[in-house]
Amino acid sequence: MAKKKTMKKSSSSSSVSSSTNSENNTPSYDSDDENSEIQQDASTSTVHIAATGNLSSHPLSMDLKFDHFSVSVSSPFSSQSIDLIDDTDLCLNRGTRYGLIGLNGSGKSTLLKVLGRRMIPIPKQISVHLLHGEAKPTDKSALDYVLSSVDKERERLNRELNDPKTSHQRQETIMDRLEELDPEWAKPKASKLLHGLGFTSEMQKKATKDFSGGWRMRISLAEALFIEPDLLLLDEPSNHLDLETVVWLEEYLKEYEKSLIIISHSQDFLNNVCTSIIHLKDQRLSYYGGNYDTYVKTREELELIK
Repeated sequence: MAKKKTMKKSSSSSSVSSSTNSENNTPSYDSDDENSEIQQDASTSTVHIAATGNLSSHPLSMDLKFDHFSVSVSSPFSSQSIDLIDDTDLCLNRGTRYGLIGLNGSGKSTLLKVLGRRMIPIPKQISVHLLHGEAKPTDKSALDYVLSSVDKERERLNRELNDPKTSHQRQETIMDRLEELDPEWAKPKASKLLHGLGFTSEMQKKATKDFSGGWRMRISLAEALFIEPDLLLLDEPSNHLDLETVVWLEEYLKEYEKSLIIISHSQDFLNNVCTSIIHLKDQRLSYYGGNYDTYVKTREELELIK
């Protein structure tokens, strides 16, 4: 059970619309939204997220480590906040694909929001993208919608490239990435991603407003993969996907060379993609090398030792 405490001012906070979610006895790898106690207040209420943490990795490193990392949520209908994560270490190594597991209501989705919104001081050279919701229903084609993220990414990279604090090695990496974003290369890549997610050539030309919510979610996923951030955050990415597309996504993510955090109901998905597991339990983060099956075996061995 998450701890309650009287609300206090935090160094970083944000708010999101809450949603209801019934309690159940699902396994530890199931997904969640905000803490169930907060959700029971009202489906139209606002949940406030607060996060704190001290950056202990080198400011120019592409690895991330925060000491004394804490996350809490609160509701305007209550004078108390609820600790989801309390005074633990957050460690994310470059090139590692993490599966984030924990009981419903433990704070997994909230943790991704904290990272995606940069509510803790993530160094600016580390780009972060959280897959959040469907692509907007617009007149843009599915292909153009994915490509529209190019300009923002190019602007961000150019700012970093021109920063005198940027290392020579990082500048070379940025220049390589800018080449990848050249229109000559960007359009074929975006089209290939959409094709992998089930879009025919004709479908790629259709306006996003003409697609159902499930297909617009696929467009949003294609955009996230196209951006290729240093830290990619995926909350139930295989939802709304058929088996063939799930297999394609697994194969694609297995080649992802940057950092990745996935929340998924599917043990198979976690086994096929992840190289490490983060277990959120009792407001603490524990780290295990290997995929989900390896995590289960390690936990069983640790229990025998006790």
